[in-house]
Amino acid sequence: MNAALDRANEVIVSEATEKCSGRCSEPEPSSDDSPISVPIRFTFNTPGVYSRCVKDILQLYQDRRELQKNGRTSDCLPEVFQTYTEKGLSRNQAFELIQAANAYATTTFSSKLFPPKGQRLRIQQLFGFAYTIVRLV
Repeated sequence: MNAALDRANEVIVSEATEKCSGRCSEPEPSSDDSPISVPIRFTFNTPGVYSRCVKDILQLYQDRRELQKNGRTSDCLPEVFQTYTEKGLSRNQAFELIQAANAYATTTFSSKLFPPKGQRLRIQQLFGFAYTIVRLV
């Protein structure tokens, strides 16, 4: 059983590496590791918009220059992106936003929202954060 899990994890890491095609790298360290200094206000109300918001947060953390070059995929957190686009986010700041987004998505709506499985796995790899999804059968 453990060998199967180890192999599955190897496949996930391998697939993530292949998708990078040499353009993924360790995030540039942000010089500021203090908590987010502007209001954190989410407005997403569908899983797709939530996913795009998370994608932008991860991009700002991992490669702010790419985000500056290509633009955002969402309009979430305008104050955060206005404040942090130039310097990027530290790991702790990005994780703070991921946790806040999860809290908003799981407490605001009658049906909880979650990002897609691939994004959840990526967040688990980057931050050690596992989403709690209860499926009713």
